[in-house]
Amino acid sequence: MERNLATLQKVKELDDSQIQNWLNRIGEGSVRELGVAMIGADKEVRDRIYRNMSRRAAGILRDDLERFERTPLDDQTIIGYAVELEKLIDRFS
Repeated sequence: MERNLATLQKVKELDDSQIQNWLNRIGEGSVRELGVAMIGADKEVRDRIYRNMSRRAAGILRDDLERFERTPLDDQTIIGYAVELEKLIDRFS
């Protein structure tokens, strides 16, 4: 269940190659942060991110997201992760 915090909206401004580049820069070390930030993302953002990942990675992220959605996290934590990840978009796009 998405919280609709409008996080990661900048992903909508990127083409597929830019999203892939952004995901590569995030790297495996920040998958948790991406999963938490995606709690507040709308379906379009989620779909664009999943589409630009390998099936295996997207499956892992979906599983993580489901687990994170069941974890009590405050909106500020979710937004905080999203802001940090969006800064990478600004820096490298």
